[in-house]
Amino acid sequence: MKHRVYYVFLLVILAACQNEIRPAAPLGERASLDKLASAYETLSEPLPVSPTGLTPSGKLKFVQKVFAQAGYDFDATLQALAQTPPQALTAYHKDMMELVLLPSQGLSEQDTGALYGDAQLASIVKIKTLSSR
Repeated sequence: MKHRVYYVFLLVILAACQNEIRPAAPLGERASLDKLASAYETLSEPLPVSPTGLTPSGKLKFVQKVFAQAGYDFDATLQALAQTPPQALTAYHKDMMELVLLPSQGLSEQDTGALYGDAQLASIVKIKTLSSR
């Protein structure tokens, strides 16, 4: 019985280690964009097409992997970017917006809604509004 408890405890610890919590990418910082650009290049090398040539869901998975490889959380970054005051936007914010909006480029509102979950969609709508300023 004791061994089962230890075994379950070990599995819980291993699961927690694999699901590490990543922060949002720092906004307005060149260093975070450089890390994302490096991850983008690394992950795009083995692809048979350019990341922009992937399906919308393929683009979303790709961008999520880019953020993970750079050590950041995609969803947390979406939320942080969506909350940026318009007067605080810099060229670095615009570059970040371009990356996070890649999956929804050229999509109708309906298709964009089908691509993202509710929380992601709310952030995407706000980011699109910010990026058009």
